[in-house]
Amino acid sequence: MAPPGKRLDPAKAKQEAFRTYQARRSADGFESVGPGAGAAWKSFVGERGQRLRALLQTFHVLGNSRYPPGPQSSLLLVRDVLARMGQPIPDLPSVRLIEWFISSQGGRPQGWREVPSGLAQTAANDGRPAVVLGVGLQVSALGAVVCPDESSNAANPTVLMVTDQFALDPGTVLQGFKGQPVRYFAHGQ
Repeated sequence: MAPPGKRLDPAKAKQEAFRTYQARRSADGFESVGPGAGAAWKSFVGERGQRLRALLQTFHVLGNSRYPPGPQSSLLLVRDVLARMGQPIPDLPSVRLIEWFISSQGGRPQGWREVPSGLAQTAANDGRPAVVLGVGLQVSALGAVVCPDESSNAANPTVLMVTDQFALDPGTVLQGFKGQPVRYFAHGQ
C-alpha cells in the first residue's frame, strides 16, 4: 500500500508482487530449475532420491499381505511410507486428505504444497515425499507415493501404489489411476 499522498506505480507494484512471489516459492523449496540447468537436472536422482528409492523397496508391495488389492490398502500404504519418512498424515479418506494437505491448519504449515505432476516427480527424485491422490469418480479412494525415477515422464510420474485390483511396484500414474483426475502434493524439505 502506498503512503498517504503518494501514488503507487502499477508497474512497480507488479514487480514487487512478483519478487514476493518468487521469494515465497524459494522459501517453500519449490522453486523451478533455471533455464541454464537443462532437462538433465530435472530427471537426476541424487543421493537423497536413492535413499528414498531404497526405503520404498523395503515395503515389498507385490508380496506384502499388509497391502492386498483394495482402496483401504492404497491409503494405508501412503500413510505407512510417509510415517517411515517422518511425515505422518492423519487417517482420513482421500477427499478429506486433500483438504488436509491444502489447509492452513493441516498440511500446509507442516511443509506440504500442492504441485504439478512434474514437480512431484522432481521432489521424489530429490528424496522429498510426494503423494498422488485420486479425485475422479472411479479413483477417489486411491492414493500413491511418487518414486524417484530418472527416466520418468514429468506428465506421468512413477508411483508405488495399491489399487482395487492390483499393486504397482513401481508403475505410473496413468496405469494406477486409469487416466482419471488426480492431485499431487509434495513436502518442501
